[in-house]
Amino acid sequence: MVRFCLDSIREKVRELVMASENYELDILKLKPIDEAHKLNIPVYFLAGKNDRMVKASHTQALFKKCGSSDKHLEIFDGYNHTNT
Repeated sequence: MVRFCLDSIREKVRELVMASENYELDILKLKPIDEAHKLNIPVYFLAGKNDRMVKASHTQALFKKCGSSDKHLEIFDGYNHTNT
């Protein structure tokens, strides 16, 4: 049920973004890992070790690729996606 809700929300957001005349971004094709090097603002990455939606290893990979000189990573033991 949760997966269905998330997929439905993501598809609706995609439709809204794609309907905009001035925006040509398909969120289903977006790969944050490929864009992280462009960041040049302070970034604070948070992850829960028990997160099954966004794995801590994915957050660590984004952190490593992040182009900001002011970046921080914190991984919380025992936490998941909703309580991090």
